[in-house]
Amino acid sequence: MLRSGVIGLGKIGMPMARRVLGKGFPLAVRDVRAEAMESLAEGGARACASPAEVARHSDVICVVVLDDAQVEEVLLGPQGVVEGAESELVVCVSSTVRESTVFRLANELRPRGIDVIDAGVAGGYQAAEVGTLVATVGGDRASFDRSRPVLEAFSKEVIHAGPLGAGMRLKLIKNLISYLAMIAGHEGILLAEAAGIEPAVVRHVVEQTGLVDQFFHAALSRPNSQRLGPDAPAEDLEFAIHFSKVARKDLLAAVDFGREVGVDLPYALTASENAGRLFLAPGEPTGE
Repeated sequence: MLRSGVIGLGKIGMPMARRVLGKGFPLAVRDVRAEAMESLAEGGARACASPAEVARHSDVICVVVLDDAQVEEVLLGPQGVVEGAESELVVCVSSTVRESTVFRLANELRPRGIDVIDAGVAGGYQAAEVGTLVATVGGDRASFDRSRPVLEAFSKEVIHAGPLGAGMRLKLIKNLISYLAMIAGHEGILLAEAAGIEPAVVRHVVEQTGLVDQFFHAALSRPNSQRLGPDAPAEDLEFAIHFSKVARKDLLAAVDFGREVGVDLPYALTASENAGRLFLAPGEPTGE
């Protein structure tokens, strides 16, 4: 059975490690907090003094630390993974980092017999706790296939998005949509509370009007996301101009209402200023 390792035992890394251990994989773990390793060690994991020690006891390592600098420190720093790695080790970068960081680390480690793949995990700590994360993986097929059994231990789906970098790209796109959706909901509830409307009523209206399907899913399902240019069919241009004009009007009305009740809605204002570009290419008339 593959020997596995997890470096970084935070809100995502800890439940990932528990799931891997629960599936019977030999597991080596490392965290700067000794107490974070204790419960896993009690369950049979090897608590390691350094990333290098994790590497000596692993075939596949998941790195789940905070940012680019920490990933680099774990892999290339003193007592880093590179110092303890044996041939054919696969390192799965599960931290959300820049694509350029993934490429740079992969290029540095490949000559040393270490394959780096980007294996973003989506779903949050709630999904991590119950093993329903979605792993979005970029890397060569052989490294993906080798790491897949470990990734499947904590994921409901493991997606090979393409070559190196593709998994991180997909994760960043998902994150972009997630945070913008959260901002939209947050500003809506801020306005509702200032207007004396219960948030539960807002949620009910959102559900009953099919808002998610009408706007969110529809945007994701467009066959062509490119903005319309002058050679687009006239009826498509007419619809785009009309929709953009209505969107700007409605958003400005919400922003103005927010000012009346003392609520600043900066993202709604930005959206209103760019509503004319929802479907139309720069230079096309927006109806504003």
